[in-house]
Amino acid sequence: MKKKKIHIVGGGENQKALIEKAVNLGFNVLVTDMYENPPGRKISNFYEQVNTRDMNGTLRVATKHRIDAIASDATDAAVPTVSYIAEKLGLPGIDFETAMNFTDKFRMRELLKNSINMPRYKFFKQIESCSSYIEAIPGKKIIKPVNSQGSKGVFTLNEAEEEKIRMALEESRGEGVLVEEYIEGRQYSVEAIVLDGVVINLAISEIDFFQNRHVGYRIKYFNEISEQKIHKLFFTNVKTIQALGLKNGITHGEYRIDKHERVYLIEIACRGGGACISSIAVPYLTGVETQTVLINMALGNSVIIDSYDDYRSKRLLIEFFNFSSGKLKNYQLNEKIHNLVHFFYIDFKNNRIPEVFDSRDRYGLFVVSGESRENILLKAKQVYQYVKLNYA
Repeated sequence: MKKKKIHIVGGGENQKALIEKAVNLGFNVLVTDMYENPPGRKISNFYEQVNTRDMNGTLRVATKHRIDAIASDATDAAVPTVSYIAEKLGLPGIDFETAMNFTDKFRMRELLKNSINMPRYKFFKQIESCSSYIEAIPGKKIIKPVNSQGSKGVFTLNEAEEEKIRMALEESRGEGVLVEEYIEGRQYSVEAIVLDGVVINLAISEIDFFQNRHVGYRIKYFNEISEQKIHKLFFTNVKTIQALGLKNGITHGEYRIDKHERVYLIEIACRGGGACISSIAVPYLTGVETQTVLINMALGNSVIIDSYDDYRSKRLLIEFFNFSSGKLKNYQLNEKIHNLVHFFYIDFKNNRIPEVFDSRDRYGLFVVSGESRENILLKAKQVYQYVKLNYA
């Protein structure tokens, strides 16, 4: 019997778990990516180099390979492309209009402005009008491309800093930027699965950031969030997803709660959370194998989730390495590190540790679990001790 061929759009580190799962389930896997040798190429059956955002180029490759299904996970850039090809080839998937509701941040804000709390916002395509608006509005603001992911081109502004505005506009590739009110408060992520329009909230994490950045540093499942906040976050997440029209899929939502206990949507995506959230955290905490769910959805198979574990019964930490920036002579890893972690990844490109400005600057992470916050943080400290750096 001929193996079915699944096309996975995007071959980066965040996609490896989905590629491996599809291969292990016995499918032929085609991977497309903008780079010549992404991590996912080595573990796929077929590979073609094409930009993830190039819908027509990706469609030509998908047609050439006569794919049976198409999917992606943990990358916003692939979501419109996957939905576009699914529609063109008559395959199961998120419809294109819904995909755009989740990936165009201005469109998302406009659709939700009468439903939930959101930062005040304004859309711009020109640097001059953007600068004038920023100067006229007091207080701290956020500028972000409408189509960015991983905090690329996202900056905090107290005044019209032309270089940052220009960088945000450039990162948008001509699509424009949002200038938003800065919401003070703790940030949380909510993971969910949607089946036939029913939202199943699975887990909530609390996020710590690199100092003075919008880039996640620690993703904590420590069971330290009050019942009241959990209820508010879950309620808002359901309302958000339903208003954006998703019928089937996986979501990763980010919210802030201010000092008045109001929940504000920062943004939400119709894909799994990156940085091992959908591939390790959700399955470990809830027993729901999100990668298998994604593959079954892409194939049009029935997905039933009639029970899952309460994520609060376990504790887990995802942490991005945070070493002092600088040039390295070399580094050594103690093999004992593998006994501590669920997952470990590190890649010092050109033997340099960069300062972290957006997700592209992050050079590694690890995942640890334990019976308490103290136990987990002790393990995290040990992980750092097992990475020996020799600076130049």
